[in-house]
Amino acid sequence: MIRLIIALAAIAAISVSTDASIRGQVVDINNSPIPNAQITLKSDTPTLVYDKDGNVILQMYSQTTFSDKDGNFGFDETSVVHRFSRQTAAVAIMVNKGVLSLTFPKSTSAEIHLSTVSGRILFRDKLHCEQNQVVSIKSTSLTRNNIVAYSIRYDNVNLTGKLLLSGNYLLRSVPVTQSTRFAIISDPDTVTVTKFGFTSRIKVVPADAESVDTIVLQPDAFEHKVDSLLALMSLAEKIGQMTQAERGTLGPNEIKELFLGSVLSGGGSTPSQNTPTAWADMIDNFQKEALATPRKIPILYGVDAVHGHNNLKNAVLFPHNIGMGCTGNPELVKKAAEITAIEVAATGIRWTFAPCIAVPRDERWGRTYEGFAETPELTSQMADAAVRGYQGNVLSSNTSVAACAKHFIGDGGTSLNSSVKFNLDQGDTRISEDELRQIHLPGYISAIRADVATVMASYSSFNGTKMHYHKYLLTDVLKKELGFRGFIVSDYDGIDTTETMTYDEAIKLGINAGIDMVMVPNKYRTFISTLTKLVNSNDVPLSRIDDAVRRILRVKYHLGIFEKPFADRSLIPFVGQASHRAVAKECVSQSMVVLKNDNAVLPLKKQGQSIVVSGTHANDIGLQCGGWSMDWQGRNGAITSGTTILQGIQSLSTQVTSSPSSAVTSGKNVAIVVFGEKTYAEGYGDDTELRVPSNIVSLIKSYSDAKIPVVAVIVSGRPLIIDDIEPMCSAIVAAWLPGTERQGVADILFGNYKPRGKLSMTWPKTGQIPINVGDSEVQPMYPYGYGLTY
Repeated sequence: MIRLIIALAAIAAISVSTDASIRGQVVDINNSPIPNAQITLKSDTPTLVYDKDGNVILQMYSQTTFSDKDGNFGFDETSVVHRFSRQTAAVAIMVNKGVLSLTFPKSTSAEIHLSTVSGRILFRDKLHCEQNQVVSIKSTSLTRNNIVAYSIRYDNVNLTGKLLLSGNYLLRSVPVTQSTRFAIISDPDTVTVTKFGFTSRIKVVPADAESVDTIVLQPDAFEHKVDSLLALMSLAEKIGQMTQAERGTLGPNEIKELFLGSVLSGGGSTPSQNTPTAWADMIDNFQKEALATPRKIPILYGVDAVHGHNNLKNAVLFPHNIGMGCTGNPELVKKAAEITAIEVAATGIRWTFAPCIAVPRDERWGRTYEGFAETPELTSQMADAAVRGYQGNVLSSNTSVAACAKHFIGDGGTSLNSSVKFNLDQGDTRISEDELRQIHLPGYISAIRADVATVMASYSSFNGTKMHYHKYLLTDVLKKELGFRGFIVSDYDGIDTTETMTYDEAIKLGINAGIDMVMVPNKYRTFISTLTKLVNSNDVPLSRIDDAVRRILRVKYHLGIFEKPFADRSLIPFVGQASHRAVAKECVSQSMVVLKNDNAVLPLKKQGQSIVVSGTHANDIGLQCGGWSMDWQGRNGAITSGTTILQGIQSLSTQVTSSPSSAVTSGKNVAIVVFGEKTYAEGYGDDTELRVPSNIVSLIKSYSDAKIPVVAVIVSGRPLIIDDIEPMCSAIVAAWLPGTERQGVADILFGNYKPRGKLSMTWPKTGQIPINVGDSEVQPMYPYGYGLTY
C-alpha cells in the first residue's frame, strides 16, 4: 500500500467542471430527437481517495443521465459530484465545488498557503488539525479554469505543487521546486449512449469540452430485419400480429389460419396438468402452428406473473407489490423479478404482464396491493428494479422475459363512484395534467429508461376519456415525448369496454389512439374482421397498422424467439427450487411492518412461552397469497405448496396450540391472532369499509379480557381500519399478502430476523380515506414510512 501511495503520489483527477461541463443532443438518422436515451459519462482513469480507515482507494468515475423530450442532455452540478482528488503519502487533498479539504493522518499543526500562479494569496493560515479531521477551505478561485499553487507544511514535511482545476482528464503535477510543467495523462472521458432499438454509440469527450457534437444513433440490426419482414406481409398477416387470443378459446389451427401474433393465459387458465412440462408442451404446440405460416413469425405468449409464476402450481409466489414496496429494497425487487423470469421462461412463456406501477391513492381500491407505494418516488425505484429483473441484461437471454408496465396511466387515482361497474376500479381519474405527470407518470419514465418492452393501457379514464382511446397520452406522451419504442397492449377486452359507442367505433378509436396489440380473448375473429374493414375504408390508416406491427416485431426480435421459439426445458428443474424459496422468504421478512409493540412483547420466546394461534388466516395458503394466485380472484385452501404462518410458528416453538375460531386462554402466555381479507382481484375488491370482521374483533376481545397479550398479524392487500382492535392488542404486525414462504413471518415474530419494513402507504383511521403523504394535517393511525424494529 505504501508503494502504491508513492507511485501515485501526485495524481490529480477532475471528473467534470463545476459548471454544466458537458452538454449534447441525441437524434436518430432522420435528425429526430430521441427522448430517454441513456447517456453514461465515464473516465477510465482512477481517482484516488482515502476511505474511512485512512486507506487508499481507487475509484472509477461514472455518471448516468437521460435525454429529455428534445433529445438534449447535460451533466450539471446538480447531478454530478465534481470532485478533484489528490493523494500524497501524508495528506489527502480534495476539491469539491469550490471547497478544498485536507485530511491529515495524525494530529498536527500545519501552515497552509494557497495562491494563484501570479502570486496572489488566496489563503494563508496556521491551523491545528486533529487526526483524520477534515479541514475545509472555501474560495471562489477553487473553480474551473484556475491553477492554484499550494504549500502545506507540518512537522518535517513540506508539500508543494499545483492544482489545475479544469477539464475532464487527469493531470500529473510535479512539485514546484522541480518543475512548473504539468504532464497530461491522455485518458479522455467517454460518453456512451444506449436506447432500445438503436445501436449503442461511444463518443470520446475532448479535454475541456463543454459540449459534444450531436450524437446520431443508427437503427440496430433488428430494425432492418423488421422492415424487411414487414414489407412482405399482407394486411391479414399484419392484423393477425396485432391480435391476442386466450388459450382456452382457441380452436384447432386458428393460430395458423388467422396469423395470430400472441396468445395469453388469463388468471387460472392452465393446461389440464398444471406442471412446467405440460405448460411447455402446450406452448410449443402453439408455436409449431405459428411457424407453419408463410412468414414463420413466432407467437409471443403472455401471462399475469405478477408475484411469481402465479398460474403454475408449486411455483414460488412472492409477496404482492404492496409488501415489496415496504421492503424499500429495489435490489430485492429485482432479484424476485429475476427468479420469476426464470420460472416463467421454464414453461415456454416469454412475456409477463408485470410490473404494475400504479400509484394507489385510495385504499378502498381493489387493486391497491398491486402498487408498490402511494408515492411516485418509491414507485419509480421499484419500477426500474422490476423491469431490469424481468428483462435481464440481455432480453434474448433464455432466462429473460419481456416486462409490461401497467396500467397506463392514472389507474390508482380514480374517484369514488366514478366507475360504471365498480366503486373505484375502472373509474375516472379527475385531476389536472400536472398532477397526473407528478404522481402517476414518473414510474413509466423509469420503466422506459430501463427499456421496458411493453406497456398495458388502463381500463380507467382521465377526465372523462377512456385511456384506451386517449391518443394524446398514449401516442403524444408515451410514444413520442417519452420515446417508448416497445408496443402498447390493451387490457383484457379493454378496447371495447364501452357503453356509449359501437364496436366498430371502439376499435377505430383504440387503434388510432395508439393501441398496438389487442387483448381480445374471445372475439378475436370479430376483431380481425372489424379492423380489416376499418383499414380498407381508411378509417384506420395503413401507416398506423405498420407502426403497430413494427413495434411488435421489434420486441419479438429482441427476445430472440425467431431464433429460439421453443421452451428451454433445461430451466424446468429450477422451478420452485430451494434457493428461490429462500429469496421469497427474505422478501417476506423484509416486507413485514411492525406497527405496535407495547411492553416489548415481540420478539416472542422460542421456549418458556405457551402460545395459542387463532384466526382465519393462520393456516391457509390461499388466503395468505391473495388474488392472482392459481385463479384470477384467488381462492382459499391448500392451492399450492408452501408454508403457512401457523407452520412457520410451529417450526420455531414446541409450545403452540392452534385454535382457529375460538379463544383458548387457560395457561397461555400470548395469543397470535392472524386475520385479514378474503381473496379478491380488481374491482371485486373495491371496499368502502375496510373493517376488521366482527368475529375477529370478538376473538381479540376474549384474549384481551383474559389479560393475555395479543399479537395481531394482519394479512391484507392494504391498510385496514383497526381503530376498534388497536387498544386491545399488545403488538400489531402488517404481513400484507406474503405468498408461499410464510416462514418469514415467524422469523420476525420470534426475532430470527430484525424488522426493517416501513409503510409504503399511509395507514388511516376511521374517516380519513383517502389520505396520502402531505394531504392532511390530521394524524393518521400510522404515517407513511413508519415501522418499528427490535
